[in-house]
Amino acid sequence: MKLRSVAVTLLFGYLLGSPSIEAQITGGMLNPDMDAPGEPFSYFWHPTDAIGTLFAPVASEVTPEGYIYTGFGELMFFLDNPPVPVDKRVKTLCKGYLPVVQYQLARNQITYTFSLFAANLGGEIARGGIQLAPELALRRTTPGGSDAGDVHF
Repeated sequence: MKLRSVAVTLLFGYLLGSPSIEAQITGGMLNPDMDAPGEPFSYFWHPTDAIGTLFAPVASEVTPEGYIYTGFGELMFFLDNPPVPVDKRVKTLCKGYLPVVQYQLARNQITYTFSLFAANLGGEIARGGIQLAPELALRRTTPGGSDAGDVHF
């Protein structure tokens, strides 16, 4: 009787586990050729990042699209007129190691550079003395490819 219950448990474990394992293998990773040459790539379909401060009890998520989700709300970014939501799958760290999540988009001869980080405001971290600080830099290029100027927000 005990052997039968072990066999049934293993059978159910195999049947329930097989589709999820297959989905993780085939649905969770991408071919790096889909990313533009010369730019960073990610194997993951929906990569997320976290930003927060040292010893803070909570952190915020940088969503796969490039928004900031705090657990209480989501800060979304829009470009163009009419507004179109930002959707940038691959994000990098500043200088490759600093805890500042960055990504770039180019539309209509304007390069948008987003930098997302968290900073301690000097208060008690347990009381929420943390500030999320998104920075947006715009660079407009002329049709000839030269820079027409920078704007930082």
